[in-house]
Amino acid sequence: MSTEIFPFALWLEGTNQNSIPANDNALRNEVLAKAAIDIADAEPSESDVDDGDVYIVGTPWGGFSSDDVVIYRGGTWYAFAPFDGWIKRRNDTGDLVVYEGSSGWAAILQPAGSSLVEVNNQTGASYTLALSDSGKVVRATNAGEITITVPANASAAFPTGSTVAIRQAGVGQVVLAWPSDVAVNVPDGLDAAAARMGSTIMLHKVDADEWDLTGDLLAIASS
Repeated sequence: MSTEIFPFALWLEGTNQNSIPANDNALRNEVLAKAAIDIADAEPSESDVDDGDVYIVGTPWGGFSSDDVVIYRGGTWYAFAPFDGWIKRRNDTGDLVVYEGSSGWAAILQPAGSSLVEVNNQTGASYTLALSDSGKVVRATNAGEITITVPANASAAFPTGSTVAIRQAGVGQVVLAWPSDVAVNVPDGLDAAAARMGSTIMLHKVDADEWDLTGDLLAIASS
C-alpha cells in the first residue's frame, strides 16, 4: 500500500532531531526531486535496480496500485500515492507525464523530433482506449472479433488533437464502439471497423466528445 506524499511529517516541540520524521521526510523529498522516472510493468528484481531508483508501478505488483510512485531504498520498496498535477519525465521515451487524478498518468509533452511510436499490444476480445494510448499504436491480435471502445471524455479526458492508431494485426476483425454521448465521424459508405487483417485505422480527437475516423475501413455492403 502507498501513503500520501503530502503533508510532510512535522516535528513536535521537544522532539529530538534523530526521530523517524527526519528519514521519512528525506525519502519523500528524494521522490519529489527526481524528475526522471521509469515504468515498472512487473516487479523489478534486486539485480535490476539501484538504490534510489524511482518508478511508476504500471501493472500492479507488490501490493501497490498502478499509478503509485515507488522508490527502492535499502532493499525495500516504499510507495507514495500521486497527487494531481505531479509532473515527471520518463527515462524510456523522454515524455513529460502528468498525473491527472482518476485518469491516471498522461503524456503532456513529447521530445521534438522523436520518431518512436509506442505499441500497445492487445490480445483479448475487448479493450477500452486509455489516456496512455494517445500517440500510440494499439495492435490487436485476437483470433476472433475484438471490440475497441472509444471512451467518453468524462471517463478519459484525451486532449483535443490526440491521435490513436489501431492496427488489426490478427485474424479477428477490429470493430469500434462508443457510448451515446460520444460522436465518431465515419466516412460515408464505410463502417467503424478495420477492412481486413493488416489494416490500420486512425482516431483523431476534434472536440471534447467527438472523434474523426480515417484509414483502411470496412466498406458497407450494398443492398
